[in-house]
Amino acid sequence: MRLLKFASYAFDLILVTAGFLAFIPDFFDTGGFLVYLSLIILSAALFQLFGLYEQRLEQKAGGIVISTVLAVVSMLVIAGIAAYLQTGNIYIQNWWKTGLFLIVTIAVSHSLFQFWQRKLHGQKQILLIEAKEQVSSLMIEKLWQSQWYRIKHILPLDKLDQLLSKLSDVDIVMIPSAVTNKNGIIKMAMSEGKEVRIVPDSTDLFIWSSRIRQMDDVMLLALRPLGLNGPQRVAKRIIDLMAAGLLLVVLSPFFLLLWLLIPLTSKGPALFKQERLGKDQVPIQVYKFRSMVADAEKYTGPVLALERDPRITKLGRFMRASRLDEIPQLLNVLAGDMSLIGPRPERQFFVTQFEADNPNYSYRFAVRPGITGLAQVMGNYVSMPEEKLRFDLMYIQKYSLLMDIKIMIQTVHTVLHKEQASGIKNGEKIDRIDKNQIWM
Repeated sequence: MRLLKFASYAFDLILVTAGFLAFIPDFFDTGGFLVYLSLIILSAALFQLFGLYEQRLEQKAGGIVISTVLAVVSMLVIAGIAAYLQTGNIYIQNWWKTGLFLIVTIAVSHSLFQFWQRKLHGQKQILLIEAKEQVSSLMIEKLWQSQWYRIKHILPLDKLDQLLSKLSDVDIVMIPSAVTNKNGIIKMAMSEGKEVRIVPDSTDLFIWSSRIRQMDDVMLLALRPLGLNGPQRVAKRIIDLMAAGLLLVVLSPFFLLLWLLIPLTSKGPALFKQERLGKDQVPIQVYKFRSMVADAEKYTGPVLALERDPRITKLGRFMRASRLDEIPQLLNVLAGDMSLIGPRPERQFFVTQFEADNPNYSYRFAVRPGITGLAQVMGNYVSMPEEKLRFDLMYIQKYSLLMDIKIMIQTVHTVLHKEQASGIKNGEKIDRIDKNQIWM
């Protein structure tokens, strides 16, 4: 797997070199090797940031093309600006040829690498430990949708005495977070040479992000308090102010257009505000463009929106898919109630429910909520609160400015990738699997 990834890296950089040499050879004349090295570093960084080398096993053709287009266009824009500043010439007549060449060749090469991986490794046979019925159903659904995994056995917790006999024809043992006695399962699986994959709970995530310390001959794991330190808070706030101000200027035409269109296409005001919980669960007023009919919860009370929710207007459906309904939250960022990146703000009504199911849900309020976040780019429309919580906690524990930049870039990919933005269709069921054949 690592060899294929390295080969993919190398081949992409060869294609970048070939593209510039074929269509813009003058690009290297002014700086020679230094310019070439800068181009290679820029290309590698952008390809990585746009996710061309992440989760290759789960990427589909559409995702590969979107990532490639975003990465190549970003690289050409930056390279073009650098060329203009250096020589006064941006070689505009040849940029489109270079871009087209790179987009086609890189997208095709990544699709081929994925095909080779599938042939080389085949489908992984899974033994799933059954925890709760709802959890097991969700795991079955996710595994069945994947082209890389096949569920061989589902083993209930009260049948763990049969685990050893089931390990011979599987590659991976998967353990949901609800399973408490993981140690015995892990020991038996690893003794048989099987890979173990665990859905982490909050404690697992804290330990994963801990630092090793030593007291004499005793090893300790140091878990730092949740939240950002002083320098991180200052740097993040400065970036928030600069980026939010710039985005408001750039997106102002959309702001004004939607301000006019929303009242014209459905009764009610353009702007919608709602009380949600911010940092430390302090109530804040969050602004959005109205995407539902006015007074949508007048008769139902607080209800989470579904993908095909009849309360969503036609224009609102477009705004939600493109995330344009979130533009007014840039005002919340400037006011200091929110950040560009962070866990999404939620209403008290739902927070109370989520905390009843998972007391660790309150940890996500250690930082300011964000317009987008790690849970939004790593999950999808229908990701469960528990799944989103894992990514929110990982973001807080592993926070860095580089991670914020990466999430900003991946948000563009998520918006353009309709499947990830929309998630599973309402009512979609798995009818291709006979659970009786794999249970036990």
